[in-house]
This record gives sequence, C-alpha cells and structure tokens, in this order.
Amino acid sequence: MPVIGNALAKYIIEERPESDTHYVFLSLQAPYRPLCSHSACYLIIKRTFRLTGIPLDGRICGSRLLRHNAASRMLKKGVPIQTIASALGHTSTDTTDIYLTTDEKRLRECALPLSIVPVRMKVLQ
Repeated sequence: MPVIGNALAKYIIEERPESDTHYVFLSLQAPYRPLCSHSACYLIIKRTFRLTGIPLDGRICGSRLLRHNAASRMLKKGVPIQTIASALGHTSTDTTDIYLTTDEKRLRECALPLSIVPVRMKVLQ
C-alpha cells in the first residue's frame, strides 16, 4: 500500500539512525541495534501511551492494540476486508473477521427488528 511505503521511506530517510545493519527498525540510542523482539515494540508502545497520558485501565497494550485500532478505523472508513487483511499480513479474511464486530453501525444493519418475533403483550408490559 502506498501510504505504508511512504511512511517507511520517510522513516528510513529522515529518522533511522545511520547503521550498516540490514534491519529496518533500530533502537534510538547507540549502539543502534535491531528491534527484533515483540517485547521491544511492546515497551515502546506502552511508554508512548504513558507519556501521552492515555490511560490503559487494564486494557491490552502493545502492537495488538494498535493493529486492532487500525483495522477498526479502516473498516469504518469502508476499506474492503481483503485490503485490511492484506495490510495486517493475514493470509485469510477469516482471521480478519474479528474486526467486523467493531463496526456498530453495520452490525445494527444486520439485526432483525423485534417486531417480527412473536411476543405476548403481557410479557412486555
């Protein structure tokens, strides 16, 4: 996707520390080492949330939270589920279907009206 390629190019050209390593993402402090573990990304994301004052309140943090948010936002903007799956690296859209539950507006469109369910009037009163 062009937006992802452009963001990566900007990072490499403008922000990435000089290094001979072939890894793209490096630590910000010398010696510049690759960010090669999930925990490194998790700590960066958690620290960023703390510094910005965003309360986590026991919620999931880290790349999972960011991926979920990105997928939910793309879905709400009408991005096809196949494109979202591709951006997240999913090989099947079935894996991406979990994000469909975040679009309340479209979920309401799928719901059947209660008027078609036979209910005794006394029960509702």
